[in-house]
Amino acid sequence: MASRLRRLLRWLLEKRYHVLSHLFGAPVAGEAQAQPGSVFIQVDALGYDNLLAVLKRGGMPHLNALLDSGEYQLERWRCGLPSDTPPVQSGLMYGYNEDLVGFYWMDKSTGRRQNCANPPHAKLLEEHVAARGEPGLLSGGSSYGTIVSGNARKTVFTVSCLDSYHLHNAYGLLGALLFAVFKPQVLVSTPARFMWDVIREMLDFLDARRTGRLRRREGFFPITRAIINIIFRDVATAGAIMDMFCGLRTIYVSYLGYDVVSHHNGPLSHNALRTLKGIDRAIGRLRRASGWCRRPYRIYILSDHGMNPAIIFHQEYGQPLSSYISSVVGDQVAVDEYDADRYLGREQLSPLNQDLEEMEKHLPRSVAGLVHRIRTFVYHTDGYRSPVGGGRISVIDCSPIAHIYVHGTPYRLEVAEIGRVHPGLVEALVSHPGVGLLMGLENGRVVLYSKDGRAVLGDRIEVEGNNPLLQFEEPDLAAQEIKRFGLTPLSGDLILFGAVHGGLTVCFQNQLGAHGSVGGDQSYPFFIHPAGIDVSLDGVTTAAEMYPILCRLVGMEARQAEVLEPSVPLIR
Repeated sequence: MASRLRRLLRWLLEKRYHVLSHLFGAPVAGEAQAQPGSVFIQVDALGYDNLLAVLKRGGMPHLNALLDSGEYQLERWRCGLPSDTPPVQSGLMYGYNEDLVGFYWMDKSTGRRQNCANPPHAKLLEEHVAARGEPGLLSGGSSYGTIVSGNARKTVFTVSCLDSYHLHNAYGLLGALLFAVFKPQVLVSTPARFMWDVIREMLDFLDARRTGRLRRREGFFPITRAIINIIFRDVATAGAIMDMFCGLRTIYVSYLGYDVVSHHNGPLSHNALRTLKGIDRAIGRLRRASGWCRRPYRIYILSDHGMNPAIIFHQEYGQPLSSYISSVVGDQVAVDEYDADRYLGREQLSPLNQDLEEMEKHLPRSVAGLVHRIRTFVYHTDGYRSPVGGGRISVIDCSPIAHIYVHGTPYRLEVAEIGRVHPGLVEALVSHPGVGLLMGLENGRVVLYSKDGRAVLGDRIEVEGNNPLLQFEEPDLAAQEIKRFGLTPLSGDLILFGAVHGGLTVCFQNQLGAHGSVGGDQSYPFFIHPAGIDVSLDGVTTAAEMYPILCRLVGMEARQAEVLEPSVPLIR
């Protein structure tokens, strides 16, 4: 009886996906295929140590059962610096992230600010790494919720592919939505869970106000959170299940809800743990669905980086970083600061306006017209560039890192040159309690300052006073990564690393969870793989070094891609 019921359920499942696949012209796997496919499930920003803490609390029961069964093995790896999604995913999918400096940066010569959440910017980023890297890991496969596509044939919520063409041809998105028609309970459960998520977020806000618990001002975040945690997650999961049924060889699903919520509430907050329970249920759905497919699938679960608990610079010290710099250099020097999490006035809305302006060029005419009217109503100037003349300083906040660009020259200034242009600035920044490390250039070499020491990272490390690198778990590896990062052309003239006080990292953005720097949970993501597969990650020190390992897992040979001529720049 049980076997007959199982066959009936399988037949119903197959018929449902047959209809969906034929509607969108997707090929369906025929007979059982000997070569297994690969499903990568990324839990964005869940570090190794935080994962262990969550598992100990019973916060992810499906994952706990998976590891307790002995069928899967958990390992820690090193993502490198910066510990941010765009460089890490570029390394994982193309084997290249050498000159990427984080999620946000600026080109001093033009004053152009780049934001990897902006589809045109993300598309340019992918073209850049694809031209210099190796073949895309997801060639012929699918990607959900990633920054770059890895050359996937099918992309849904992939930022670099959110242009007008993909909006008109998003058969993957439409197919996942139609999944609800063939599964009526989803039509009821998804809206109900959406509303319940919004209500619980508001209740948590009221509780924080009542008890005095630290929490960010949220604005529209309860709705944003519910969209990411419920709608995006359900659509991505349904789409990936359909891809498995159709026999796609490589599927990559990125669940970014934990990252978003942890930035707002902290990595081990109640809301963050609640988000992980939903992701854990989605992982269980994908694993169960893999058992119905004609092609066998190997499930890999990983994170791109971790997350450190944080305190917010402007809350802790009473003013934003830009205001502190202004007090040092004087009112005659204009200091502008970009924090993507803090739109307060016209100056903060200017970068947002830039993002909307660029997206406007890639939208259908009717939608672009609406965006243009909203944009011009909210902000009447273009806000596209910061002035690049002398006498101006730009601060780009990247969570626990801040890039400081001193305008007046198209090239990066060395510390001594900055001292001549703005006397006392370097010393004032190093002495600030919110700054743990300051990095700059000295005679073409990277120099690192702390409050009680200095290190020059050349062919060998020269230390004066206390070694600033000894605060890290792996000082030699930290020196190697900081040196490479400090020599990256698009880095700021000065780069600040937030201090650590009582286990809390100082964050220059308006965030209670931080990543992007080096040290702590942010530097050590996890990787879960079938126990019978030989995977050794001890020697992995950057995300790019994971690329050949992942290629071997999916059965793709890692070979050098042909470099495009002329090579694609990172900023246009």
